[in-house]
Order: sequence, then structure tokens, then C-alpha cells
Amino acid sequence: MRFGIITDAHSNFEALKAVSLAVKNERIDRLIFLGDAVGYGADPNDCCRIVQEIAAVSLLGNHDAVMVDKLKMDWFVDHAQAAIEWTDRVITPANREWLGRLPLVYREEEVMFCHGSPVEPARFDYVMDYSEAFRIYQRMVAERIKVTFVGHAHIGMAFRIREAEESSAPGGKIQAININGIDHAKVQLDPADYWVVNVGAVGQPRDHDPRAVYAVFDTETRVYRVERVEYDIESASSRIEAAGLPRILAERLFLGK
Repeated sequence: MRFGIITDAHSNFEALKAVSLAVKNERIDRLIFLGDAVGYGADPNDCCRIVQEIAAVSLLGNHDAVMVDKLKMDWFVDHAQAAIEWTDRVITPANREWLGRLPLVYREEEVMFCHGSPVEPARFDYVMDYSEAFRIYQRMVAERIKVTFVGHAHIGMAFRIREAEESSAPGGKIQAININGIDHAKVQLDPADYWVVNVGAVGQPRDHDPRAVYAVFDTETRVYRVERVEYDIESASSRIEAAGLPRILAERLFLGK
């Protein structure tokens, strides 16, 4: 099975369209969307439409959840709240209904997908450090899962958890691997280890590279590959400003942070 994996479109039509075209050239069997179709950007309805067209499985992100009363507004910072209020006014009833049906977690054989941490998925905890990766690892051991893919942090990284050889070790040894990539990055996910992989974002990367991200994972070869895609940032930024959304949401697209 070859999975295509994308996440955090965040109403950025230009970025999502560019990624959807790039993914068409990949020999994938199934595209998984890890959540946050909406939020921040100026095209929530078009992004919901594209995700529904291209993704075999879509999951609920935190910005999606607040649209359907599954998360409180005070969870978000001020500029995110402003974008949520704007999105709430323009999103179509059909797209809101679709968001309300999205699950939090998806599993296929030994691979699990979630927007944030799957330990308590409705909390939307970020996966950016060893402690959260270890909590996920404990669930993975219990449920016989070898690889977990998450989004939410907008930064690509992988945590490799190797079962401890010494009884004195606290359950496992964890190594963090940066897999943002400049043009592309490739990692072989050793089946002897457990892997927690943060994919990176389509619509608002925060790793100082403004290009959109998608990933491919081949369950047979165990190769995980990250690709970056150029898109029309000027157009996406202009649409944010024209919609009257906070200026920071337009400016940060150029900076990748």
C-alpha cells in the first residue's frame, strides 16, 4: 500500500491545488488527509471541496472541530479566532455538515493517522517533543501499531522509538529525526522500531520554508518520503487581505512560520 498523506490545508486554495496536482503524479493507492481543511486562509469552501475530491479518508482537525461545536473558541489565539469567526460566516451548510462527520482517528493495519496526538485525540495535543511521542508509543504497543502519522504542528519531524535492550531503560529509547527536507527527504522506517511522524503542512508551513508539503509512505518498502511544492503565495496572501482577515495570516505565508 502506498499512502499519500497531507494535512493542514487551512483554507489555502493555491497551496492545496498545487499539492493535489503534484500528488496526481505519485503512484499512491490512497490519500489520507489529517485534518484542518479550514482556518487562517480565505478559501474554506474550495478547500473542503478539493479535500473531498482527492482524499479517500479525511480526519477532523482542531480548526474543523470549532466549526461544528466540538472545540471551544477560547482554545485559539486572537488571530486564529478572527479567522474562525470569518469562516463561520462564509462556510456552506454542506461543508459544515461534512466537517461534522469527520472522525478523529483512522487506522489501517499497523498504521494509525490522527490530526494531533491520538492518546486523547479530542484534546488536539501537539506532537513536538519526546514526552508526547512516548505517550503515543505506549498506545501503539498496546494496539500493535508500528507507525503513527500526525499533523497539527506544521513542522515535519519523526520520532523513532526503539525498544530498550536494558531493563533499566524507561520503556524505550527515542530519537528525533528532522525530515522537513529542502527539496525532498526520504527515511526508511525500520519495522523493528516504532515511529511517530509529524508530516508538516500544506497551507501554512512553520519550518521557515514556505513551500507546501505532502508525503508518501510505502508500507512494503517502508520508505517515507516528503516533498515540497511551490505555489502562488502572492495570490493566497492577497486573498487573505482582501477578505479582511488579520494581516499576520497573509504575511506569515512568505516566511514559512
